[in-house]
Order: sequence, then structure tokens, then C-alpha cells
Amino acid sequence: MRKNDFMCINNVIYQIYNVSDFREMRTIVLSLLRTLIPNSAASFMLADHTSSANLLCDPVCFPASFMDGENKYMTIEEKDYSRWMLFNNKAMVIKETELLPEEERMQSTLYKEYFAPYNLHYGVNMSIADNNELLGMLSLYRQKNEGDFTDEEVFMLRCIGEHLNARFYNEYMQTSASGTEDAELMIRLANEYGLTGREVEVLLLIFNDFSNDEIAARLCISTNTLKKHLQNLYRKVGASSRWELMSLKLSKTSGNHR
Repeated sequence: MRKNDFMCINNVIYQIYNVSDFREMRTIVLSLLRTLIPNSAASFMLADHTSSANLLCDPVCFPASFMDGENKYMTIEEKDYSRWMLFNNKAMVIKETELLPEEERMQSTLYKEYFAPYNLHYGVNMSIADNNELLGMLSLYRQKNEGDFTDEEVFMLRCIGEHLNARFYNEYMQTSASGTEDAELMIRLANEYGLTGREVEVLLLIFNDFSNDEIAARLCISTNTLKKHLQNLYRKVGASSRWELMSLKLSKTSGNHR
């Protein structure tokens, strides 16, 4: 491995631990990985710990335009021939070309509906897991003329992967800790205003400052469907703006301390 590669890896590891905003960290790491391991598109997705049929959600992409691709992926995730990796709850790195013979892979639904429309051919996936808990997935893609990912590049991903496992697990534990209070609040709001399960999920993400695009991606729904849920929320709680929905959390939380 070249000296410059070591420097790049060290920089990636530094960013993993020192960028406080979890979403920003993922974006920065993807941009740095393009220098270390050239690729046409890359993404992080989080493990979906809700009752959704999908195992992955909330994509962060580089370039950002690849978000269309990951939104498409979430509609066909169950047809992904590499999905077994996600049931293993173990960290691993696997190249797409190691999973199926070339001709068979190119005839798969995943290739036809996900790879081909974005002019992609090669991929390498790294499942992110710690303490027997699936936490997410890192994926890098290349066009056919760029060639497959090398064993050395897979090795570099494994080196970085140990640190991603730790950061993702720390984020997961922090989210789980705050989730207990959130769950109690959401149960009270659901009972008080007659909210559906999906409306509760949307409201909780609003409380956590997710944008509409992020909420739609997280819940694997269209923006039009999200708008309908928001209209129902506004009507049921008597709000007319997103800020009034946010204020609902403040008023209900502060009421607990009186």
C-alpha cells in the first residue's frame, strides 16, 4: 500500500470520529473514499429497525444525484441477491462479482433495474455491524470501463470498516437511549390526538429535525404520500405549520416538568 493511501485512510478515520453530525460524517467519508477508492457512485444506508419490510433505509449518497438510484433500490431490495449479508448481523466486505457468475448477475432484477439504468456494472458492499447488531451498509459502484474493485481496495475498506462499526454502534446506542423518552411522548400524543402508526413515525422524525426529503427516504414513501400524512397531522393536532408541530414537543415535554 502506498504512503499516500495510508494518509488518506488516516484522514477518513479521523473524520469518522471527529465529525459530530452523523449525517454530515457519512457524506464527508463518501467524498474522501472517492479519492482513496475511485468510484462512480457510493452510498451509506442505515439498518431499518422499524417494522418496515425493508432492512435498509435513509440513504446518504455521493454524488447526491445518486439518491434516485438508492430510492429505486429500496423498492426492489427484496430482489437483491446479496441481501443475505444483512441477515448475518456480521461486518463483511463482498464484491458483486463474487456472488454470481457474470451472465447470471446481468440477468438479475437487481442488475436490470438498479445497475444498468445508472450505467453501473461493478459494486462492493460492506455491511456495518457490531455486537451482533446490523447497523448499515456502505456500497461503492463503478462503470464497466473502470474495472472491478481490487483485493487491495477491499482490504482498505476492511481497515476503515472497523472504525465505521464503532461509530455507527455508538450512534445506535445514543439513539436507543433517547428513544425511550421519545416513545413515551409519542404514545401520549397518539392517544391524545388519535394518530395512526405512520403519522407517529412522521411526527417523530419531524421532532428530530429531519427534512421532508429525509423523512420520505427514511420511511420509503413518496413525497406525495408524505404530504398526505402531514395534512392529516396538521388537522388532527390543530397545527398550520411545521414549526407548530415542533412546538408540540416542547409544550408536551415542558408540561412533564411542572
